[in-house]
Amino acid sequence: MAHSPAPLGDLTVRVFSKRFSPTPSGARLARRICVQRLHSWCLPLGNEICDRVALIVAELAANAVTHGKVPGREFEVRLSLTPHLVRIEVTDARGECRPPGPGQVPSPVPDACSGRGMLLVEALASRWEVRDGRPVGKTVVAEVELRVGLDEPQTDLDELIEPVAAGELGPAVPGADAGARGRARSGTGPGRR
Repeated sequence: MAHSPAPLGDLTVRVFSKRFSPTPSGARLARRICVQRLHSWCLPLGNEICDRVALIVAELAANAVTHGKVPGREFEVRLSLTPHLVRIEVTDARGECRPPGPGQVPSPVPDACSGRGMLLVEALASRWEVRDGRPVGKTVVAEVELRVGLDEPQTDLDELIEPVAAGELGPAVPGADAGARGRARSGTGPGRR
């Protein structure tokens, strides 16, 4: 069911939370759904804030799948929007497998195929930390301030959002058409009988 976003002045915080399967496709889905959620909250696609959040979610979800996977347990992504920041929280079931804390992420070996994800999180997030999970596991929390550049002054959220009238959001992915996706799945698209 589609709903119109409430005016941002009426809400202090918007929150989205979802569990995903600990698989590569679950990590990809987490990133895509979080970007769509930000768009539904009137943050435009392709905006620097959305791009930062997408990369952070992708890295933290990939880490949850790679390092935090426990058979039968899902990982959870929680996204919060306040008037001043977007908070990303990714929780997995393995508390004993923690990334180094902020400022302690080592440089990767030059030829290594991995080991750069937390460096990206550290570079893109305004701040981040690792918390103990409740009752088990761990949560990596990253925040992205709502400002255009790291060295620029704080931007008011009303200046950042795109003007969207109620019911005019359109498809979450530019150029996507829900009817076309349905026809493609059913095999009744153009040129098929």
